[in-house]
Amino acid sequence: MGEMLVPGVGFEPTRACAQRILSPPRLPFRHPGLRRMIRALARRISQLMGRLEQRIFRLNDEIGRFEAELHQARAELGVHRHLADDAARDAAVSESPFDREDARETSADVARFERLVEHLEAQIGDVTAKRDRLLDKL
Repeated sequence: MGEMLVPGVGFEPTRACAQRILSPPRLPFRHPGLRRMIRALARRISQLMGRLEQRIFRLNDEIGRFEAELHQARAELGVHRHLADDAARDAAVSESPFDREDARETSADVARFERLVEHLEAQIGDVTAKRDRLLDKL
């Protein structure tokens, strides 16, 4: 038999020294657009959260304005109730047509301020409910 020699190059060509095995050049594989997509998604989420926060701040400001107006309306309602009581007493004592007219007008003022207070309380409730729904989204 003849001498058997191992050929220098077999079925596959020899690899360069820098390449040890097949798996390191393949791993870890990162798609070049993946980071860009993640950053864009994070920016979009941040923008949406920022808009939600701005809407919540605006609603808080609106609630504050309504509460200040409600406080003022309640104070004026108290004054008008006092004036209506005085006018009703004056009308009962003097029986003057002017006093009776004054009593009717002050009574109408009390009713108007009571409706205003109810309206403001309803608005505060609506805006508060809207704000709470937005807070639940955060």
